[in-house]
Amino acid sequence: MTSVFTYIAAEANDDASFFTLGYKIYGSKIRICANFIGGYIYYTVRLQFPCLAAVSLCILVNRYSLLFNNINKDLNDETLFFTFAKYSKLVSDYHNIENKIDALKETLSVPLFFMMLSGFFNLYTVLSVCLQPNLFAISATLLVEMGSNAFTGVVLISSPTIYCSKIPECMSKIKITLRKLIDRLRLRHLERVREICLLERMEKHDIIYLTACKMVDFKTSLLLSSFGSLFTYGLLVLNLK
Repeated sequence: MTSVFTYIAAEANDDASFFTLGYKIYGSKIRICANFIGGYIYYTVRLQFPCLAAVSLCILVNRYSLLFNNINKDLNDETLFFTFAKYSKLVSDYHNIENKIDALKETLSVPLFFMMLSGFFNLYTVLSVCLQPNLFAISATLLVEMGSNAFTGVVLISSPTIYCSKIPECMSKIKITLRKLIDRLRLRHLERVREICLLERMEKHDIIYLTACKMVDFKTSLLLSSFGSLFTYGLLVLNLK
């Protein structure tokens, strides 16, 4: 992105005044160096760091969804004969993961809120520029910046929403599997009362949703409502001028 910005700025004879705080540079080579260094710092802060934070968060959350998937896979495996001890081990693992997700929910609540807020600000900036009447008159360097803002905004909103919504989806799948397993045990193994009671306790646990400052629950449907709200209220705010 820095190389693209530097090339376009050189083609457009940009004076690099944005990065030099208004000081004009007349030498072309020095101007290219200033644009490259300034662009590198700018896009590192505005593009690289936020995207790395979002990717790191997604990797962390995805690890817990994989653990839930492993539990669901074990419960679905009809070739295995589970004793009370094996069921107890599964329930214990499930409880441990739940406790860790509760701690994760509290830890990530504020970072998720600011990540979503930053994504909305980036996309609102792009929307405000795109709705200008003289859109085709804006500079090429501004177009590069708007492309960067749009990419950052989409990543900051979409990736946490998609990956954070996997945890409640996996927990819902486990609850469905548990209901089927309980029904199967009741029909075929009436004497296995302890196992049935254990699974029923596990099935009654609530689904955990990661939140942004306890104001927004992360679900897959949040993507549609987020982008729809941004576009709707963005248009309203811009039309107030």
